Amino acid sequence: MAARKRNPLPLGGIWYYLWLRPTWHLCFVTDERVQHMTYWPRVVVPKLQEHYNLSPVEVRSLFVLYAAMPRGRIVSQLYGKEWILAHGGDFPHGLDPDSEIDRLIKQFNLRGQRTTGKLEIVVHEHEMMIPRHKRAIQKIIGKVPY
Repeated sequence: MAARKRNPLPLGGIWYYLWLRPTWHLCFVTDERVQHMTYWPRVVVPKLQEHYNLSPVEVRSLFVLYAAMPRGRIVSQLYGKEWILAHGGDFPHGLDPDSEIDRLIKQFNLRGQRTTGKLEIVVHEHEMMIPRHKRAIQKIIGKVPY
């Protein structure tokens, strides 16, 4: 008798869409304990530094701009029985939001939760980009096609 294939466990975590000229890149971590304000300086800023060859002064300026790129999170509720996919409603220009939500659901193993109605997809103001962060990052890395 063949072993039955198990579905992977659903995962929580956070994500960013990063503008690494000439295209957008999805950058994520599957750990619900990680917050945008800590992930940004530890993971995102070094990626931006390398891609754009930024000076130490420019890198220091980036540390506080954690809401300069489209972002979101996935969290479990009721001990993992229900899930929320929260985003800012500001997916990058040129990317289809529905397709990107499907992509995130796949990345975080939430297809079963979506099928059974155990996944709620919400636009949440906490996940929205902050306009002053968007303006500031463009002074450092150049025009971003939001």
